[in-house]
Amino acid sequence: MECITKADCFEINGTQVTIPDYVVGMFAMGVALLCRPRKIYLAGFDGFSDKAREEDHKSMQKFWQLFKEVSQAQGVEITSILPTLYDIPVKSVYSLIE
Repeated sequence: MECITKADCFEINGTQVTIPDYVVGMFAMGVALLCRPRKIYLAGFDGFSDKAREEDHKSMQKFWQLFKEVSQAQGVEITSILPTLYDIPVKSVYSLIE
C-alpha cells in the first residue's frame, strides 16, 4: 500500500491512498475504505473545541467532507458512536445492541 499527501485531496485508487495531510486518522480512514466495508463506526474523533486547536479542527472538518464524498460514492455508511464536533452522523453505541 502506498500513501501520498496532496492538499485538498482524498482518493482511493487500487492500493494507493491520497490524503490531504499526513495525519494518522486520515490514513486509517483511507485504509478502512480499501477494505470495502458497508459501514464504518467511529469512536474518538471528537473534534477540538478550544481556540488553540482551531486549525486542526478546520483541517479535519475539511477532510471529513472529502471522505464523505468518496465513502458515499462507494456506498459506505459512516457513523460516530460517540459525540463529536465534526459534521458526522452520530448514533449512540447502545442503539447498536440487539
